[in-house]
Amino acid sequence: MIGLLRKIIPANFKRGLIYCLSPLFAKIRIKRWKGLPQLVIIENTNKCNARCIICPNDKMRREKGIMTFDLYKHVIHECVLSHIDRIVLAGTGEPFIDPQIIEKIKYAKENGIKEVGVFTNVSLLNNRIQDHLLSCGVDTVCLSIDGFTQETYERVRRDLAFDRVKNNTLGLLNKRRQLGLKKPYVVVVAFDLSETQGRLNSNEFYRELNQLSDRVIVTKPYGLHSWSGGVEGIAAVPYTNVKQPCRRLWDSFSVLWNGDCSLCCVDYEGSFLLGNINEQSIPDMFNSKKIDEVRRHHMRCAFDKVQLCEKCYERPPWVQKNFERTLDLFE
Repeated sequence: MIGLLRKIIPANFKRGLIYCLSPLFAKIRIKRWKGLPQLVIIENTNKCNARCIICPNDKMRREKGIMTFDLYKHVIHECVLSHIDRIVLAGTGEPFIDPQIIEKIKYAKENGIKEVGVFTNVSLLNNRIQDHLLSCGVDTVCLSIDGFTQETYERVRRDLAFDRVKNNTLGLLNKRRQLGLKKPYVVVVAFDLSETQGRLNSNEFYRELNQLSDRVIVTKPYGLHSWSGGVEGIAAVPYTNVKQPCRRLWDSFSVLWNGDCSLCCVDYEGSFLLGNINEQSIPDMFNSKKIDEVRRHHMRCAFDKVQLCEKCYERPPWVQKNFERTLDLFE
């Protein structure tokens, strides 16, 4: 049935439907907003072992480091006090550079966080780390694989080896299948370079990922963003091609490795800080005059009033995730 619907429904069906429904979802969700983020994004490190052409990490000017375990515990404690039960370990670095990342995931799960996610470029997921990752309690793992052939992958993910990433990825996924695990939920994310468009189904690695993972998300070129102008050569366009406030201002809160709290996860330089979690609580920062002013500008679609937002098109749609995942079936 799904196969038949895929044939008769236009390829841009999902994009068009989201375009129409996103403003409605925005109004409903903002009206119901209770003054707290649903998700806290923790940058456990901004160090990285790659120089990707779609990431500004190698041009970052702010100091690089790894979040101490004591500070991480404080962030988790703040989340629990504020009744926030979702975190993701991500940012502008590779989370698995942090030698304590497995212990940090376990700590969050043991201390009141119901949903823990982590992003990775997979390059450091050797056999030992794979075993720990599958047993530490993490709920979602996002594998960032920007290329399904050696040529395209290594053009994007400079300083990383395609064969190693491929072996690590398939190793993790095959172990999960052999153990009969339903968790972690594993998502593969990538973007479709022009030379691979229309040829993915003939790629063996891509087919294996579809069989072994829970979801494969392949972003078209128009879906990329330039980190608010921080990466040259990306002709970014809005996800929904419609002017709408950024959902992240109401939904998520970003903590950098040193405790600074930035306006959003796209602020890779930490240029717009709401405060520091060592000195202020999450509710205080998330309801401050500083961020409320940004929200007011967004409600009027006056994005040019906020320098960080002026060139940013990473404004995700307001549709519910389960609704969006249903639409994915028809792509």
